[in-house]
Amino acid sequence: MKEEPYTHDIDPMSEGLLRQRRNLLISGSILVFFKMSNLSASKLTIAGLEFEKLDNASVVYLYLWIAFLYFFWRYSQYYRQEGHLKATKGINSRMRHVMEEKVRHGIYRYVPETHEIRDSMSFMVDRMMRERRVIIIHYEHENADRQMYELELGLIEYLIIKLRVYTYVTFLTSSNSDYVLPLIVGAGVFAYCVYGGESSLINTIYSTLLAD
Repeated sequence: MKEEPYTHDIDPMSEGLLRQRRNLLISGSILVFFKMSNLSASKLTIAGLEFEKLDNASVVYLYLWIAFLYFFWRYSQYYRQEGHLKATKGINSRMRHVMEEKVRHGIYRYVPETHEIRDSMSFMVDRMMRERRVIIIHYEHENADRQMYELELGLIEYLIIKLRVYTYVTFLTSSNSDYVLPLIVGAGVFAYCVYGGESSLINTIYSTLLAD
């Protein structure tokens, strides 16, 4: 029973998810730029046409906010349909690998290689992930009586393993940065830009209502 090296194949992102992520990050970056620089929209260029003076700059901010909120909503939809499954797949894949190492270690330590193991490794790993314990049933040879060995993880050890797994997936794979990070960035942009400054959402709504 040889130990296989851990490999995590990252599923490619769909074109729709990539597009919504790009649009969300671009529109959010523009909002943050306006907020941090206190830049005032006084001139607009569209398709080569330059408008020298904007009497109501809040219109520019309003359309920018509408675009940002729309892209945030669209990315959230794509994430629920596709991104969440792929993000959790990386965690589950790593968790299975760590649990498999635990089971293999138990087999190598307590069960001679010449013995026959009744259950498959996949079954034992699933049991370990679900119940934190697995009973290894083995036979010295085909006609021998069965022998049993119980491998169990304590709660603290199990929580430490989960912490290791989440740390590994977060910092050493792209699962979270590809799918979860854009949501965090989008929420951060909204919280940072919603209030204070000419381009803030509250000021934009207030200025638009006054202009009407």
